[in-house]
Amino acid sequence: MPESEMDRVAPLVLAPPPAPGAPPDPLAALMLDPNQLAHKAFFVPNGLFAVMNDRSAWAAQIPAANGMSTAHALATIYAACLAEVHGVRLLSARTLADATTPQAEGTDRVLGFASRFGLGFQLSYPLRPMAGPGSFGHYELGGSVGFAHPERGVAFGCVVNQMLPGGVVDPRSSALIEAVFAAA
Repeated sequence: MPESEMDRVAPLVLAPPPAPGAPPDPLAALMLDPNQLAHKAFFVPNGLFAVMNDRSAWAAQIPAANGMSTAHALATIYAACLAEVHGVRLLSARTLADATTPQAEGTDRVLGFASRFGLGFQLSYPLRPMAGPGSFGHYELGGSVGFAHPERGVAFGCVVNQMLPGGVVDPRSSALIEAVFAAA
């Protein structure tokens, strides 16, 4: 991200701790256990969470870790995967077919829950349903999500700065997704 855009960034706020007596979020429990892959993936040597609001991290290119976007821009990217948007189409029909064909399915060894992937994208599965079967996109740690559903002709983007636990379906994005399809 260029320095000229950094004043537009809302700082990321960590998820609140669970209520007293409530079970911990399953992903949070994995992340806090130093023997788990989730801990090793998210608490890299200097700690990803320690630098997530640092401008130098925003300026860096960290694959799968520091995407910066508005909800509109995220939805536009996914729309351009389906069809031409503002003169740009990102995926050919053949590449889209490959991207939405399951390539890997099962328990994610880092996250600890079931997942499905096409080529380069998450596919719909119970914990990350998007708009149901046929959807492709990606849920982010904390609650943000972007996806498209080719058959429905819909692209969607939701970005948050207040993180919620990552081992459950995020109620904020789920409510927005349901509202979009209820209005259609």
